[in-house]
Amino acid sequence: MFTLSHHAGEVELVACYGSSGWAWDKYQPNAKVNVDLWDGEHYLMTIPANQFRQDLADAGYGNGQHGFRIATPLLVKDGHSHEIHFRIAGTKQELTNSPQVIACP
Repeated sequence: MFTLSHHAGEVELVACYGSSGWAWDKYQPNAKVNVDLWDGEHYLMTIPANQFRQDLADAGYGNGQHGFRIATPLLVKDGHSHEIHFRIAGTKQELTNSPQVIACP
């Protein structure tokens, strides 16, 4: 897991059906953190990391509402390889295990 600045987070799954992970701000432990998805240097979307996860709460990550789960965007389901980046929104700070290369039909 990365710990640049005051954020922590990790990409735990990247698959053709979807991706999941978590992101957290240690200075605002109960606040929602947004994650930007990029295909190389092309912005795809921003997603909220606001889903409750008991494992995060048990580990002391605020209220545990820092998970994310999204369906893989249709734009990357074209049979070609794509380097997907998961970054703290508005920054270049990658989550741990980011980027991931994916090729989906």
